[in-house]
This record gives sequence, structure tokens and C-alpha cells, in this order.
Amino acid sequence: MMSESAPPPTDPVYSGEVPVVLKLPEREDRRSTLTVDIVYSTTQPRNQKVLQIQLTDESDAYLLYTLDISEDEFHTIKTDQSILVDFPTFPSKFVELLRQCQASAASEEPPRFVASLSCLCGTPTFNVTESNPFRQLTHLSLRFVAGNDAAIKRHLAGRLADFKVGRPSPRPRPWPRPWPWPWA
Repeated sequence: MMSESAPPPTDPVYSGEVPVVLKLPEREDRRSTLTVDIVYSTTQPRNQKVLQIQLTDESDAYLLYTLDISEDEFHTIKTDQSILVDFPTFPSKFVELLRQCQASAASEEPPRFVASLSCLCGTPTFNVTESNPFRQLTHLSLRFVAGNDAAIKRHLAGRLADFKVGRPSPRPRPWPRPWPWPWA
């Protein structure tokens, strides 16, 4: 997860809405559309590239999951899941899987590619699964970190700042207020 000393994201890779099945404790599974943001940043002092992935939900301001994957950590994931691509190629292949989830949800019933976020076993896990007539194949499984209060506040403050930059300043009132109104 990003810390206070981490540099700001420097190289956006992808930002888009992806249909996801949310599996949360003590709730029924539900379909939602999560915003997936992927950026590259550089860590200090080793100057190592880090892939930062963030999952948020426009309909739930408190839903925030993050994952930072360094090149070293990627090699562990690659070995554990028999991934065939290297670290520089991984983001584009991950985005391809996300786009297949988008296209499949829009055109197929049931969808062939499904993204899911499961929080049932304690560790939030994001999976991209392909269904065929024989079985379901998990193409990728990533373990995320749920946002704590401080991370959620930083995220919401950043969203508010982005919103303010994108909007013009409030218009002045058409009349002056010579005295305070009792209902104001």
C-alpha cells in the first residue's frame, strides 16, 4: 500500500470500469462495477518500478483496495501462478484480461470472463476467471490490501481535489447580503 513517503504515481497505465462479482462476508454475492486504476511509480532508494493497482466503487465511497507489486514481488507471483509474461509486459496483459471481462459481461450470458473480488477468507483476493464447458480457469489471482481509515481519507481527499479542479469556482450571488438572514 502507498505510504506517505512514496512518490506520487508517475505513469498511468489504465483506468476503467470493470464488472466485478463482490463476495463479502455476511452478504450475498453481488455484481458491481469497480474502477480499476493502474499506474507505475518508482520507489526510493533503489529506483525500482512498482505497479500500483487500486480498486474503488463509485457507489461505495469506503470501498478501497490497493496492491503494490514490485519487480521482485512479481517474480513470486509469476512462479506461484505459472505466469508466462515478464514484469514489463504484465500490465498490458492484465488490462487485456480486464477488457475481456468488460466485453464478456456486455455480450454473453453467462459471461465467459468474470472478475471477482472475494473478502471471505480474510485476505481480499481479485480473480479473473474464464469459464468453458468443462471447468473454470483462474487466469490471475492477486491479493489486495483493504484500505484503512487513513488510506480511505487520503483517497477521498484526492477525489475531492480532482473534482474541485474540474469544476469552475462558484458563481457570486446575484445580490449582496447586507445582513445575515435568520434561516441562513
